[in-house]
Amino acid sequence: MKFRRQILLYLSVAALTWASTGQFSVAATYVRAPEVRFFVESTAGSWKQNNSFYAYDQSFTGGGSVAMADLGKDGVGEIVTGAGLGGEPHVRTFRLDGSFIHQFYAYDKAMTAGVNVAAGDVDGDGAAEIVTGPKEGGGPHIRVFDGTGRVDQTVGFFAFDQNYKGGVNVATGDVDGDGKAEIIVGSGIGMEPTVKIFSVRGAAKSIEYHPFAADNNGGVSVAAGNVDNDAADEIFMAVHQNGEAWVKVYDYNVDKTIVGEFKVFGEGHRGGVNIAAGDMDGDGKAEVVVGVQGKGGPQVKIYEANGKDINPGFFAYEEDFHSGVNLAVGKINKDSKADVITIPGKLKPDGRTDVDKYVRVDLSEQRMYAYEQGYLVKSFLISSGLPATPTPPGEYHIQRKIYSHLYSGPGYYLPNTLYNLQFRPHYYLHGAYWHNNFGHPMSHGCVNISYANAEWLYNWMDEGDLAVIEY
Repeated sequence: MKFRRQILLYLSVAALTWASTGQFSVAATYVRAPEVRFFVESTAGSWKQNNSFYAYDQSFTGGGSVAMADLGKDGVGEIVTGAGLGGEPHVRTFRLDGSFIHQFYAYDKAMTAGVNVAAGDVDGDGAAEIVTGPKEGGGPHIRVFDGTGRVDQTVGFFAFDQNYKGGVNVATGDVDGDGKAEIIVGSGIGMEPTVKIFSVRGAAKSIEYHPFAADNNGGVSVAAGNVDNDAADEIFMAVHQNGEAWVKVYDYNVDKTIVGEFKVFGEGHRGGVNIAAGDMDGDGKAEVVVGVQGKGGPQVKIYEANGKDINPGFFAYEEDFHSGVNLAVGKINKDSKADVITIPGKLKPDGRTDVDKYVRVDLSEQRMYAYEQGYLVKSFLISSGLPATPTPPGEYHIQRKIYSHLYSGPGYYLPNTLYNLQFRPHYYLHGAYWHNNFGHPMSHGCVNISYANAEWLYNWMDEGDLAVIEY
């Protein structure tokens, strides 16, 4: 297979660690080799890595997606992976020991948005099929393949308007209890959160879901599992990117009965959720398994369908890896509990990638954003100029750094002002000790910053770094 050349680089940058504490951390990495890992619970609440392998060349750092199901009617699950951002739409299958089985391209090789994969018996033949959908940047084109990569039942269908390019998330589950799995599709970025159910041939079911607020356009992660031992699976949904980390579990019925509704990873987490389902405690009922989608360490946790936190979980990769963890659930060993399979994610950059690091001051929001390698690493309120003395919009470069400075003029005298970054003559980003009204215009044209944030900024920025000031 061929991938666009990417450098295996671990980006050491200041970043927000929201996964469990909501506190600020001083280092994070955003890219990683595509290592699939297997985790089993060795004792109650204690997890160990059982095995690992690389799904693609170790130089590929675009992340991936992963699923597990029995593709061959032998009672043993196989691993399915989809290449992530920047790679060709390459799907591979592996045995549980990591040995390679088969590979194929789910879409035209020019489609490099990445591929989400799911697996389940959607045609009732006793073997699981592979279901694919493009990640953000691709259209909502759902395709179904057998375990060897041959098109199965349908050449594909569009889950949403074919011009929509926000990507989709996919899962399978027998939600209507007819003995065959349905295809579950969650919307991606940029549209009202929507979940639709389809047959293998692309016929949409009459019931669809809008699980979260209409303005929460970060997409919906989806999974399915049987939480009550009836004939049908329930549908698991989570906020995929941005926003509060809500999870909902629904019955498939006209009332759209909510079985569970709860937040995961603590109140501070805003980086999104990846979701899976499986019987994690051996009680015959599915639990909710969640992984951090991004902007936090690669934490995996387990909840009952009612939101009860039943397992402390684990970090699938280094705790400072902040591009998320994609996951699947299945049986690796012979006990009664399901196990967890993971692959690293890859976040799309939040900001510009043509400069190493820069700040953006949004005058309408009265907020500063700091980016490194295109990723947002810190954001905080500021105070810009008053209407009579506005802060000038434009693109500037830091001209000089002055630790302590005197500001004086008609009506103000401010000695010993610390952490000053000049971006044009007489205009600075600087600390302000004389007020705490950040979030509102207050200055004579400079950008006022709290001392704690100004100290961080002063140490982080260098002369020549870019400062963008805009409405």
